[in-house]
Amino acid sequence: EIPRLLHFITDSELVLNGYRQTLASCAAVNPDWTIYLWTELDVESLLRRRQPDLLSFYQLLNSPAERLEFAKYPVLYHLGGVILELDVECLKPLSSATALDFRSSAFVAEERVENVMIYGNRLFRLSPAALGSRPGHGFLGFVISALRGNVSVE
Repeated sequence: EIPRLLHFITDSELVLNGYRQTLASCAAVNPDWTIYLWTELDVESLLRRRQPDLLSFYQLLNSPAERLEFAKYPVLYHLGGVILELDVECLKPLSSATALDFRSSAFVAEERVENVMIYGNRLFRLSPAALGSRPGHGFLGFVISALRGNVSVE
């Protein structure tokens, strides 16, 4: 089962000022969830404690945006829960959303149809804007390895 942990990742606590409304919306409709706000330093600390072999890879990523995108996967792998991008507003409780079945062990959001059309008219596209899993899920381990270049995804 997916634990009731809600994660947000930012490169700086200063960035959070622009997202206070979306963060408040998620806290308001998910009062029984524990919310974590992760900075790059927090992610580095997690990796240092839980997966030190991944820390140097994380630090070598080219930009804060790449590090933030990558950080989602080890955070969920080690702690489980749901991770949302800062611009995702919660309109209803995560546990009651029809797209999220919390008896499942993992989920990845589907991109909005409008965005799929913009990104190349594909019929189906996954979105990393909302991800969830139980701790230690094999899919997340695979994604981490694939992003490090350790496995072939072809």
